[in-house]
Amino acid sequence: MSHFISERLTTPCSIVSTLDEISRSEDKQRLVLHEYREWHNTLSTAPDEILQECLAKNLVVLVNVPTNRGIETDALCQGVRGFVYERDSSDVLLKMIQAVFAAELWVSRNVMTEFIQRSSRKFRPEPVLTHSQGPAPLTSREMEILNGISSGRSNERIADDLCISLHTVKTHVYHIFKKINVTSRLQAANWSSRYL
Repeated sequence: MSHFISERLTTPCSIVSTLDEISRSEDKQRLVLHEYREWHNTLSTAPDEILQECLAKNLVVLVNVPTNRGIETDALCQGVRGFVYERDSSDVLLKMIQAVFAAELWVSRNVMTEFIQRSSRKFRPEPVLTHSQGPAPLTSREMEILNGISSGRSNERIADDLCISLHTVKTHVYHIFKKINVTSRLQAANWSSRYL
């Protein structure tokens, strides 16, 4: 797999046997493709600080995940960025790599919906801000873009759907994040599920 990825994406790729090797490596953010069958073993054997450092510094994706295991929500809570299933083709693997490097999650809509619903149950809802309490409410265009984010669409897909430029979408995303006080697409989707 390492040779295939290196050749197809002209990106250096290496194989390591432990998360500790990744944690000790340079500070550059990496994409870590972690074998699903080893994931539970990693959770039980890796010291928490090594696992947390790896998840914080790197983009971790579980590969060769069997379907219908129901592990995705827990893995997302731990910081995993996506999943490649046993039945997925090599083209899906390459698309996932490009998407995750573009700061997107690689999860199905069903998994994202379950994750957002589970996350929103953990937190007591806060009141929606009004003009007098905080930032200005979202514009109708910002609401359309937030709905796209909540549906798991990329900025490029949102731009295509709304017939606007990618730059315009990025500008709106920046303003949305500022208005609702979030720092990631996942937090924005979670905010949307709680308040809209």
